[in-house]
Amino acid sequence: MEIRDKIAEVTGETPHMVVNQLHRSKMDPNRERDEATQGDFKAEYTFDTYHGFIEKAHNLVKKTGQPGIHFDIHGYSSHPDLWFELGYLIDNDDLDDGRLKRSESSINALAGRVDVSFEEILRGDSSLGGMFQKAGYKAIPSPRYPGPDSGVGKKYYRGGYTTRRWGSKDGGNIDAIQMELPPEPRKNNMEHGPKIGQVMGEFINEHYPPQRMCSTQCRP
Repeated sequence: MEIRDKIAEVTGETPHMVVNQLHRSKMDPNRERDEATQGDFKAEYTFDTYHGFIEKAHNLVKKTGQPGIHFDIHGYSSHPDLWFELGYLIDNDDLDDGRLKRSESSINALAGRVDVSFEEILRGDSSLGGMFQKAGYKAIPSPRYPGPDSGVGKKYYRGGYTTRRWGSKDGGNIDAIQMELPPEPRKNNMEHGPKIGQVMGEFINEHYPPQRMCSTQCRP
């Protein structure tokens, strides 16, 4: 809530927010439906309802004819670098080796309309990771941490089902970025939530018009 409230303050618009309250052992909406639900009809209903709400939010954005951004927010505790992992569907090895293809990313639409290179919008100063870095957070990909090899544990999650399904990789004008947050900002959300929301709001103001926002959260 602190993240959403700060985004609303910075942008002047309150984003749509869809929250999964179930533990992933019961139903994981960031996986393909069959794997996420394991054939359980209650899990299937919940999965469909969750993504149905996302679809409604996306349709409202589409009606405006303007671009939009979908943040899929998660948490983790197993990676030693404890950085903000920003997933754009780019493989770990491709990030390390510089094999960056806009058409393979979940921000394909954004990359096609900005006046900078794909690498800049992915991990340069004007990228979300670059903005988090400027705010004092450790983020990947970013200018300081361009790929997993730049860290100690070399662990990074590139994004999952939600980012693939709802981002602009296969067309459309709504991008998606998966955000994996380490324990500290989640445990101290009252402190970090507004700071994270400030960065996200500035990113939206820089690259998207108002009233074009969708956000989802999954319980870690």
